[in-house]
Amino acid sequence: MTPDSTHQQLLVQIIRAREALGNALGLIQDINVSHFDLGKVTSLLATSVRSLFEAQEQQLTKPAPLKSAMKNLRDILQMMQNVDSGDARLQAATTTIARILAILFPVYKELTKPAVAPTGTGAARAPQKSSAAQPMQPPPDDRRSTPRKLMEVDLGGQSDSNFFTGFTTDISSGGLFVATYDAPQIGHLVNLNFRLPSGPVMSIDGEVCWCREYNEMTPDTPPGVGVRFLHLSADDAQNINAYMKHVQPMFFDE
Repeated sequence: MTPDSTHQQLLVQIIRAREALGNALGLIQDINVSHFDLGKVTSLLATSVRSLFEAQEQQLTKPAPLKSAMKNLRDILQMMQNVDSGDARLQAATTTIARILAILFPVYKELTKPAVAPTGTGAARAPQKSSAAQPMQPPPDDRRSTPRKLMEVDLGGQSDSNFFTGFTTDISSGGLFVATYDAPQIGHLVNLNFRLPSGPVMSIDGEVCWCREYNEMTPDTPPGVGVRFLHLSADDAQNINAYMKHVQPMFFDE
């Protein structure tokens, strides 16, 4: 991919994020729940839209407007998550803001990466283990009947999602790190849908086994969850292991 085509793709992501912000604004305008500062959220959303417009007008030559927009969106997300309400519009708006952050993060990372990339793949970043106690696993039959959250995973060149393994380096002992701001809790069951580059579309059940939260001290490290595969078929394992011969998986071992 040429630098020009990459730059165009980043601009498209900014446009997508601005359009989604408009949808989020429409969702929250009629929300009327206690302890929800609608005026402040609306102001932060409007400021974020202006920042993204500024980033687009500057042709993404400076990361500052994008950084400002992402900070405002994180503040909005925190405010929404602190509201104890079953309002469907609030829940939909919260999900939308989280998805917008997921759109913007790889763009910001691309804009702030070093001008000269280091040679070689290097060592994969080791995710921090969660301090939360690992949940007891229910019997297999019960697990198969438990509802699962659908997670669409991007494994493209700009995505931070990546497979992880233990000491054996075989995918049967690992899973998939999903870079996301809308993270399920540890122990939750999910259904992962993804396409291997130049490979088949896969739909695999998994369990969230560790979590990496956003840290302002390391803004280049994406938040997300590690999902251990459940009931991985032999064909899926073979395809993923073949793909991992060309990429460096993350390391995680309990």
